Amino acid sequence: MTNKQIILLIGRENLEKDSHLYTDVFAHLRNLPFTFFHDPSDVIRQTLQHPFFNYIPKFIHQANWLRTIARTTIIAFIFFKQGLFSFNYIKAFRTNPNDINLRMIALISQLKKFPPDSKITLIGRSAGAILATKVSLEFPIQQIICLGYPFKHPELSEETYRFEHLAHVNTPTLIVQGERDAYGGREILEKYPMNKSIQIIFEDLDHDFILTEETRLRLINQIKQRLI
Repeated sequence: MTNKQIILLIGRENLEKDSHLYTDVFAHLRNLPFTFFHDPSDVIRQTLQHPFFNYIPKFIHQANWLRTIARTTIIAFIFFKQGLFSFNYIKAFRTNPNDINLRMIALISQLKKFPPDSKITLIGRSAGAILATKVSLEFPIQQIICLGYPFKHPELSEETYRFEHLAHVNTPTLIVQGERDAYGGREILEKYPMNKSIQIIFEDLDHDFILTEETRLRLINQIKQRLI
């Protein structure tokens, strides 16, 4: 790795809902002088959802022991490739792949692989924004960009793990938040204590970040200006 300017993308719990951001927004950042990486948990989740698994031969499906061996072998290889081969980790991941603590383990493992003098930018989307801000308390990060921070689940009571650490985040952080975000609109400014290092910009969006051409271009420009 020769380029020490790194962008690491950290996705939300439902990766499928954000495919438009990867094609319409993040793809336009590729011409910048950064090396791009994806959160290992996202890579694992996407791999396990690959259509390949729909084409496993029928004789394997029909033989329980063959199916178990084939699936276990594939899963073990995927985790080994990401440097996360641990039976306890794999068991916990299969129980809940979105567990915030498991995702933290994978993220920190990835960050430790970068050269010590790397300048790392984390772009966190939804739950990925929680991870990005939390990990900045444990690992040196140059800056963070959050797209749609999930301050409060609209169907649940307050969960402090989502926001209590934000008062201690010293890393320069930009939060692009939707005016119509069910996980937190403008009320977040008065409701949740945040460190002065955190800047919030509001856009006419909901939590799914469905973009018009105008908001898409503006979002790309906001991210590029922050990066440059």
